[in-house]
Amino acid sequence: MKLIRIKTISITHALKVFETINDRGLGLDSMDLLKNLMFMQTRTEDFDQLKDKWKELVDILYVSGRKPLRFLRYFIFSRYGVDRLREEQIYDWFVKNEEDCGYKTNPFAFVNQLLESARAYALFIAGKNVDQTLNRYLINIRYLSGAARQHLILLLAAQHLPKDCFTELCKNLENLFFAYIITREPTREFERAFAQWAPELRKINNQEELKSFLDKRFDPVKQNLAARYNLSFQQLNESSLQKYRMRYVLAKLTQHINERAWGSSGIEADLATFINNGIEVEHILPQKPTPEVYSSFDKQEEIQKYIHILGNLTMVEKTINCSIGRGLFQDKKSAYRQSRFLLTKSLGEKVVVGADTAVNRAVESLLTFDKWNSESIEQRQEMLTTLATQVWDIPTEKTEQ
Repeated sequence: MKLIRIKTISITHALKVFETINDRGLGLDSMDLLKNLMFMQTRTEDFDQLKDKWKELVDILYVSGRKPLRFLRYFIFSRYGVDRLREEQIYDWFVKNEEDCGYKTNPFAFVNQLLESARAYALFIAGKNVDQTLNRYLINIRYLSGAARQHLILLLAAQHLPKDCFTELCKNLENLFFAYIITREPTREFERAFAQWAPELRKINNQEELKSFLDKRFDPVKQNLAARYNLSFQQLNESSLQKYRMRYVLAKLTQHINERAWGSSGIEADLATFINNGIEVEHILPQKPTPEVYSSFDKQEEIQKYIHILGNLTMVEKTINCSIGRGLFQDKKSAYRQSRFLLTKSLGEKVVVGADTAVNRAVESLLTFDKWNSESIEQRQEMLTTLATQVWDIPTEKTEQ
């Protein structure tokens, strides 16, 4: 640990400084060292006020259950044009970059910047905008991200945007973030890209500038990932993706069709409608097939492979799923028809509502099956792969530049 030189401060002041070291049981890490570095520059009469602000900062991170050092690291990435920094380097970075941060000359302004970003950071993780309204795309990212938080670098850089611009950014960020994850792009690579893009994003103030940024930064990446993205979907199965992410994938595919049919208002816009305790992942070819199902399947030696690939999976209401059992596809079709999820409903019947309606247009590309064998599952996998390029706005193939 580096020693901090104390200049012309009283013993009482120094004791107050070091009393703050173990607040919240965080220990003597970069967060504490930074705090004390600033407090050494603070006049005695201002100390309590600054300490209160710092406590508010720590409380925000503590209540949200987030690691303070990860926040500090993303804060640096989002504001100072840094794209590589390990957590153990954070304190040294602040020591070397005081002129950029200004924590000595104006510690209150610096702490206020930290506070503003910490509030936004906690809200973004909770699926909310800075005005505390819900953001459907940030909520979706919660279902997708798991422990991954790299997207917060760009969100922190964009916290100043008008609400319509911020919402548009979040929509595109969800799509790009998913493309990185499904193609298994190394985390360190897209984290660095986000950090490199952050200075540009901080300068954006309107839709026109945002579109230019997305065209320049997001679109080429999606173009480059397109072939891998499609291959990943063609091979997608339950062992290649975490369970919670597979539910996210199925929910988004299901939501997309319903939203096209009935619009984006109300429950169709809420991914929770398609991914909650009342909704289950149905294996059309059962996980534990009956002897009759097993003997009727055309590739018995590969049945386990076909059971777990994406083309054999669908979302269905729990009340319907309880009545389906492990029987033949012909026996399940009538239950699928009862689902309000058009992607599931269409398995057993061609959905038709009136003439040239939004529902008909929404389901026109969906396949309906008379039997369920390896060819059917492969055809549905291809269909869902094509659908996935629309859902997450990914080019179908890489075009020549």
